[in-house]
Amino acid sequence: MRTALLTTAAGLALAAIPGTYLVRSLAARGDKAPLSPGAASPGHVMMEKACAECHAGERGDVQSSCVRCHAADLTRENDTHAATKFDDPSRAGDLARLDATRCATCHLEHRPHLTDAQSVSVPKDFCVVCHQDVVIERPTHAGLDAKDCATAGCHRYHDNRSLYTDLLKAHVKDPDLLAEPHVIARRAAPEGAGAAAGGPVDLATALAGVPSAEAPAAQTAAREWQASAHARAGVGCAGCHAPAASGGAWLEKPGLDVCASCHAPERASFASGKHGMRTALGLPPLTTDEAKLPMHAGAKGRHLDCTSCHRDHAFSLSEAAVDGCQGCHADRHTEAYRDSPHFAAWKKERDGTGAPGSGVSCATCHLPRSASKESATGVLTDHDQNRTLRPRDKMASAVCTSCHGLPFSLAALADEDLVRENFGRAPRKIRTAFDFMTNGPQDEKRREP
Repeated sequence: MRTALLTTAAGLALAAIPGTYLVRSLAARGDKAPLSPGAASPGHVMMEKACAECHAGERGDVQSSCVRCHAADLTRENDTHAATKFDDPSRAGDLARLDATRCATCHLEHRPHLTDAQSVSVPKDFCVVCHQDVVIERPTHAGLDAKDCATAGCHRYHDNRSLYTDLLKAHVKDPDLLAEPHVIARRAAPEGAGAAAGGPVDLATALAGVPSAEAPAAQTAAREWQASAHARAGVGCAGCHAPAASGGAWLEKPGLDVCASCHAPERASFASGKHGMRTALGLPPLTTDEAKLPMHAGAKGRHLDCTSCHRDHAFSLSEAAVDGCQGCHADRHTEAYRDSPHFAAWKKERDGTGAPGSGVSCATCHLPRSASKESATGVLTDHDQNRTLRPRDKMASAVCTSCHGLPFSLAALADEDLVRENFGRAPRKIRTAFDFMTNGPQDEKRREP
């Protein structure tokens, strides 16, 4: 009863503060969250405390903020519906009904009751606003529900690279499983890296200058370090704990900037994904308490930085690739992984009975690797874990087709139950883009979007 009275009193006191004064007071200390009209979209939820990232300009100039963050991604995806596509005066009628030149037309912020998991805020059949002629001009689309345009392994508004006609034609006869499935194998420091750094570091040299080097904790850390890629590459304790950038001063807990001094490309992609976006905005690291997906109770309060997945001193890539993910995530997809064929292949690779690159870990799909001269190891891991998730069929070309044919990959990604159960069976029969090629897409009339 007393709590209720206090709450009521506080509410009355707050209501008595003039609105203008309240806004200025909150803004002065950078706390604008109470002014938000609703939760941010799923893609921007990590930015809720960085309002100025979107609202830095004049009122209504949010479009420039959207472009500032997403222009590079849209260029890389060869944006199917770029704003320039609508410069043609014949599009004026379509734009009057749906202004496709502005991001906020389809992606509303702070309207959770209107926004889906893909951060889309328009009805699922919005495609018909411009494409009413498709049913007439494409016999294969007759009788289809416009709400399914983007839900059956077919169309995506911005990124349709996996559906290009030439690509589909080239892969229409792909087998479900390729004859030689492979992914780019993980590599530690390349040959000669140790020599470049002054040679492998012995334990005594590494511990020189370490405060309390004889303490049990320091000795445990040293043993873990001895088995790490850092030891093999000649990076001792001082390399991280007393870097040149700090003037040689001892850092008990090196931060992200220390990691980035050697792993800048990985840090950059980490900062563009949900795990690292907060730190890139100058905010405190994301914690598991703020996650929107189910998390293990034992992970409560854990913050996200490099050592959240790459355990201090050991920095094991294998541990980070599976245990690092499963230590926090408790959703059905994650928990079903250890019962999947992917995990069986991963286990064989780790125990030496499988070929290098034949295993499929959580990181294989969600943090895909590519050959790169930017990385110290020649293999770059993309730490933006969302890059292959929105839309999901991005994963087909980036990951799945390393082992599977494109028809199988698109069908698997379109099977919601199969994704939830982490691909423990073959996909059920689902219509994908390949099913619209019976007579060849070149035999159908087609108007470019």
